[in-house]
Amino acid sequence: MVKALHGPFPNLAMMPTGGVSLANITDWFEAGVMLVGAGSNLVDGASQGDYEKVTVTAQQYRAKIAQIKDTRR
Repeated sequence: MVKALHGPFPNLAMMPTGGVSLANITDWFEAGVMLVGAGSNLVDGASQGDYEKVTVTAQQYRAKIAQIKDTRR
């Protein structure tokens, strides 16, 4: 869907907010999105009171995004 929209709208900045995970975040950026929104996947641990899990997951997202940015340079 992202690549299909980039054809007629090459300057459109897109931000997916559903279905984003650590497993597919690279695919989203390779498809051409500018940024992503992570929701339930990011804060899953909070529902069980496991805030350490939320912290660790956030750190994993930051590391993955930094890795993606480095490969784009």
